[in-house]
Formats: sequence, structure tokens, C-alpha cells
Amino acid sequence: MKTGAFFVDRKRFDRVMDHQARGLYFSLYGQKLTSPLTIHSSGLFLAAGPDPKGYNLRSRSLTDFISEHIAPLPKNGHNQDVFYYQIAQGGKAAAIIRMVFYGGFIVDAFAPDVAGSPPSAA
Repeated sequence: MKTGAFFVDRKRFDRVMDHQARGLYFSLYGQKLTSPLTIHSSGLFLAAGPDPKGYNLRSRSLTDFISEHIAPLPKNGHNQDVFYYQIAQGGKAAAIIRMVFYGGFIVDAFAPDVAGSPPSAA
């Protein structure tokens, strides 16, 4: 199995994933996310810094923790081999939007405060 490495413009990546998550949430619930989102992807490794190995391990652990809890939720998307998403609603109207590309590249967006009350299931 071949792998590759490349540099990512993290600000740009996060901005695109932020817009994607907001669009998916609105498409499913008809409600805008107005709070700031935090974007997380353990598929993007930290190669340099004070503790890249520790950071990457914590990042992978967070993805695994979310995977465990989001697994039973419905997968949305028309071609799930290419892309699907799941949305978990939590306490205090928080949400996690999980986006999965090509069956393995996972991006999570955290919304700590969804405007208004939590949406009903669609």
C-alpha cells in the first residue's frame, strides 16, 4: 500500500470544511449554524512542533471516541462510497457533523451551540 505526504493550507482546509458542515446541517434540518465551528481531522498529521507524536495520538483518540458514539446514527448521502455524513446532537444544543470522504478520510466539525432549540429528527 502506497501512501503520500503533502502540506495542507490548514486555514483554507478548515474554512472549506466549515462551509461544508454548515451546508449539510442546513440541508438536513433547515436551520443555520451560527456559532463558530471547530474542525478536526486525524487524517491530517502534525509533522513538526513541540510534540507531533503526542498530538497525532491524541487526535486519533478523539476520532476513535467520536466514531464509537456516532456509529449507530444514520448515514446521509446519495453515493456513500464517495461521501456520507452523520450528525449527532448533544446536550445544550451542541452538534457534531461528521463528514467521510471515500470511505476513510474523516473530518469532524463541532458546533458547541446550535442557534435555537435542537432540531427534530428529519
